[in-house]
Amino acid sequence: MTPTASDSGSGESVHTATRAWSPFSLVEKCQVKTLQNSAYWAVFKLTVFRAGGHDQCVYFAATGGDAYKERDRWVDLMGSLVGKVTLSLFPPQSVISVQPVPGVQATSRRIMAGYLLQGCSSDTCMLVYCELHAYSRGEARLATYRDDWCDIEVSSFSLSDASTVSTRSGSHCTVFGIDQHRFCARSPDEKDLWLRAVSNIKAVFVVVVFCCCFGSSCLWLFFFCCCCCCLCLLFLLLLL
Repeated sequence: MTPTASDSGSGESVHTATRAWSPFSLVEKCQVKTLQNSAYWAVFKLTVFRAGGHDQCVYFAATGGDAYKERDRWVDLMGSLVGKVTLSLFPPQSVISVQPVPGVQATSRRIMAGYLLQGCSSDTCMLVYCELHAYSRGEARLATYRDDWCDIEVSSFSLSDASTVSTRSGSHCTVFGIDQHRFCARSPDEKDLWLRAVSNIKAVFVVVVFCCCFGSSCLWLFFFCCCCCCLCLLFLLLLL
C-alpha cells in the first residue's frame, strides 16, 4: 500500500509512505458529521493491530458526488487484499480438527484445533497450531504448537470466566483477541468458530461456579430458567 500526496504544481515535494499489508488489519467505514459539505466526504479507516495495544490507524477520504460509492469500492478492494494476504500465510488444505492426535496424550482433551496467526512484536506474526482444551479439574487452556503433529508445545495460557474475548467487525476482518493475546484466523467463518468455542468454555466456568455456590440441586433450576428464557425469546420472534 502506497499513499501518495498529490502534487499541486507549487514545487513542493511529494510525500510517499509505503507499508506492507498486514493480516492483522481492519478496514471500516466512518461517519463524519462535523465537516462542512460532509455529503461530499466519505471517510474510511485502516487499523493495523499491533502488540502491546499500540494500534496504528490511517484515515482516508473519498470526495465528490460519488464519494460514497468510491469509498465502498476502496473498502471492498482493501478488505479483499487483506484477505488474500492472510490466506497466503496458511498451509493449503489445512482444516479444523476435533480428533486428538494418536499417541499424543496432551491432545486427549481437545475440543478443536487448527492453524492461527499469532501477533508478535515489531509488526510480525507467526503461524502456530492452536488447540483448545476442554474444562477439567478447575481449568481450561489454549495451547500452541509448532505444527499439527503437536509434539512440540510453543506456549499455553489458561482460560477462565473472566477471560476477555474480543473482535471487530469490518471488511474481511479475521482478527480476534483472548485477553492480551491476538490471533488471526484464515477466514471470518473460522474466526466465529473459535470465538464460539471459547465463549462456550467461559459458560462452563459460570455453571461450575453456580453449582459450587448453590449446590448441584440448583443446576436443574438454572437450566429450567434458561429454557424459559429461550422459549420467551422464540415466542417474541414469532410475534414479530
